[in-house]
Amino acid sequence: MAVRPLDSRLDGRRAVVTGTRSGIGRAWALRLMAEGASVWCVDIRDELAEQTAAAIGEGGGRAQAMHCDVGDESSVAEAVGGPVDTWGALDIVVANAGTAIPRLVHEPSLQGWEMVLRVNPTGVFLTCKHTTPHLLETGVGPS
Repeated sequence: MAVRPLDSRLDGRRAVVTGTRSGIGRAWALRLMAEGASVWCVDIRDELAEQTAAAIGEGGGRAQAMHCDVGDESSVAEAVGGPVDTWGALDIVVANAGTAIPRLVHEPSLQGWEMVLRVNPTGVFLTCKHTTPHLLETGVGPS
């Protein structure tokens, strides 16, 4: 599915979006492209992040896909470094990656619960930790 740019209010902006394989993350990536941003699509499922990046390219946008396990600090640091090294800076971050256990609360294992904690709050923390210095450099981060 190709998406065509809507306007140019984000022209020249560089974004990283975690969890771009489907759903909200994919929608964020496509919307950012539609408004003119270049999008770094990261996900633990490489082939699906690549599909999102390809859809952006088909729509005339600029995107790149990269493997990232948001619960692993070195993986997040590498993924954040990608757009900075390639495009020179980072302006927008969407810390979207998340997971759930599709069971009743008393059914999942401790291992499953620990995975949710590793991906959801830890993933957002690590994404923010490694993107904020770059956002500060471009003047769009918290002060």
